[in-house]
Amino acid sequence: MFREERFSPFLSLTVGATRISPEASDISSETYFSASLGLGVRYELSSSVGLRLEGRASGMFGKSNSLVFCDRSFPGDEGCFLGGDRGIIPQFEALAGLTFRF
Repeated sequence: MFREERFSPFLSLTVGATRISPEASDISSETYFSASLGLGVRYELSSSVGLRLEGRASGMFGKSNSLVFCDRSFPGDEGCFLGGDRGIIPQFEALAGLTFRF
């Protein structure tokens, strides 16, 4: 965190693995490298209560032109649970909440 009066901007970075395990019995689980980057700010409403706002982008990295969890035995050959054409499956989220200090 970077302190500035009542505002505290912050940066977060995570690196890890994402395990995807479908409930279909004929499709096996797979694990992929993943990472996320978040930016946010905490605004102190009082000495023990604050407002926190954060935006985060995450990505699961696989092979280029990969389709995850495909099975051509589904009707109409629409058997892919998840797919991507650039090797990255992105996710974005925005978070807001109150923080409390004890």
